[in-house]
Amino acid sequence: ISGATDVRLIGPLEVAAQQGQAGLFVSAHDLIDAQSAVTSKSQAGNAIAGFEATNLALRNAVTVEGAESSFLSLAARGGSIVANGPALLTAGTVSFELENASFVDVRTNADSLFFQLDDTPTGISLDNSAHAGETVVYLSDGSDGGDDPGYQSSASAGPVKALFRGDTLVLGSFAARNAMIEVTEGILGFSGPVLIGDLNLPPGEGDALSLQALALARRPDGSRPGLPRFNGVPTSGANAVFQARDGLYFEQGLAFDDPDTPYVAFITDGALELGPGVTSVNPLASDFLAQFTAYSPGKSIFIEATLPAAHLQGGPTFTREEHFAKLPGTTLLIGNSRVNDFAAAGDIFVGRNGVIDIGDQNILFATGGSVSGVGNIRSTGFIGELSTVALTEQINERFPLPFVGDIRPEPMSVPGTGSASEAGDPAKDEEGEDESYVAVDETGEGESSELVAQRANDGQMCR
Repeated sequence: ISGATDVRLIGPLEVAAQQGQAGLFVSAHDLIDAQSAVTSKSQAGNAIAGFEATNLALRNAVTVEGAESSFLSLAARGGSIVANGPALLTAGTVSFELENASFVDVRTNADSLFFQLDDTPTGISLDNSAHAGETVVYLSDGSDGGDDPGYQSSASAGPVKALFRGDTLVLGSFAARNAMIEVTEGILGFSGPVLIGDLNLPPGEGDALSLQALALARRPDGSRPGLPRFNGVPTSGANAVFQARDGLYFEQGLAFDDPDTPYVAFITDGALELGPGVTSVNPLASDFLAQFTAYSPGKSIFIEATLPAAHLQGGPTFTREEHFAKLPGTTLLIGNSRVNDFAAAGDIFVGRNGVIDIGDQNILFATGGSVSGVGNIRSTGFIGELSTVALTEQINERFPLPFVGDIRPEPMSVPGTGSASEAGDPAKDEEGEDESYVAVDETGEGESSELVAQRANDGQMCR
């Protein structure tokens, strides 16, 4: 089926074969508008379907089902591909050929997803959570890379937002201006190098409260930790958020090309493997912010110098050797006060197996649970704890800055809950001893409160 300008599929369209291959191809110059279900089915052989136009609008289910294999090809030349809402693209392999395309916004149910990109930073919004099994994703620049997991493609996407359900493996290299990728019931792995650019995610895709706490922080030398910015303007959006319930794996590491302060969040209940490490490749970048937290909000978080011989039950373990030492700098955020509309509520256990020397890195702990063992951290940078998490938007409006260290609001009723914020003493270790790793200088003259950092090893406080 072809059209000089537009093709509109008003009613259901089905191609079926009892033997051999079933095939369907639709092309147009400007627009393909499929308003009803489209099906290509072979009971004994292969099934294929293809759509090619400047813009593709697939408003209903497109199903390609073959006894041996099934393949769906979508090509956009200078426009976009939209198949969301009730639309669902189902095939063994779904391929996107994108030439000077602006964006792709699709729901899929596929084992394999193939993106062929040119040098246009095409935005990708992908939801493959309808597929419960393993998913393989591949980005190509059109050159012959085959299925080599080490293939170095020059393809680079624009903003990428993707949701998967089962184990997900990205073959070859992956490059995007920013990325928010989630796997709800499996692992997320990258076989090749990962490069993230300078475009921050929206402010809701970052930990705004914890960043406000860091904005109050002072290192012993009086300087402030670097905070994420876009074109010099402060933002709470991360450059990349990688989240997978069962583990995150970067076999060849990852790099950030951002002239400001790159910000990455690693969210998992399982293992985190950074391969050779994380690098900041932009010569103008001087700071780096990395966040480590659990995928399940109630899970505990364990911080150690090295991975313990026996796996710690109850949540993820992040270490100086495997994680912090593999970063280009400078600030570590453990836990979270709110990322993607959830906050860490589990306990954080620090240094159960001994002292953790993080050098000159800054570190902030943020959770609605307890934090113990912070005195086991050794650093010449800032050490702090965000001990009170805002409960509602009403509290956020009344207290625009988060409560850090010993800062406590007056008890305040929360509309609709009957509860109130409560004071506590976060600066106690498991034995109840005062670690005094952070204090607050309250000026009392209408000025904002300032954090005070600790000098390494000697327990003395300095401004």
